[in-house]
Amino acid sequence: MSARQDLPSSATGSDTAYDVSTETHRALSAWFMGPKAENSKVMKDLLGEIIDRVTRSRSEYFPSDPAFITSSTQDSAPYKREVDDLQRYVTLLTDLMSRYSLPYFSPRYMGHMCFDNSLPAMLGYLAAMIHNPNNVAVEASPLTSYIEHCVGQQLCKMLGYRTTEDIATEEMKSPYKGWGHLTCDGSVANLESLW
Repeated sequence: MSARQDLPSSATGSDTAYDVSTETHRALSAWFMGPKAENSKVMKDLLGEIIDRVTRSRSEYFPSDPAFITSSTQDSAPYKREVDDLQRYVTLLTDLMSRYSLPYFSPRYMGHMCFDNSLPAMLGYLAAMIHNPNNVAVEASPLTSYIEHCVGQQLCKMLGYRTTEDIATEEMKSPYKGWGHLTCDGSVANLESLW
């Protein structure tokens, strides 16, 4: 194994391994909020982009339809009261969760098998919920059902099972292929695996 060109000639194998480890750490650091919320701006910016795109998409759907929630509704006392309540409860909930939730996000916490959710997972979940909270079947969620199929095939391939792609490119020895779908949690997945 030769040392990389950007390393000093005295670099040892362990220095090279350290360099690779550092590069990997830097790349993976873009995937998480971070123990000190170092990537909160990335999260805010991307969440804002999701909201902007959803706003544009909804505005372009039958654009000549009148507004359902009018400015006079938004100026009304009942509307403002409900928005104030929403703000108060969101603040209360996030304060309580910040104070009493387990610090899964921290490398100092090792009391459970959980870790910080990745930014792609959180943003994908929020984008899907805003667009379509009913991801159950092709007729109700055509795009996310397709994505679910693709992810299932990727997982099958990663675990060594034959996929639709394998069957299309090989002589048909067996019609069986791996498949899967997303579930709400690990318990349901485990119960389904018994079936």
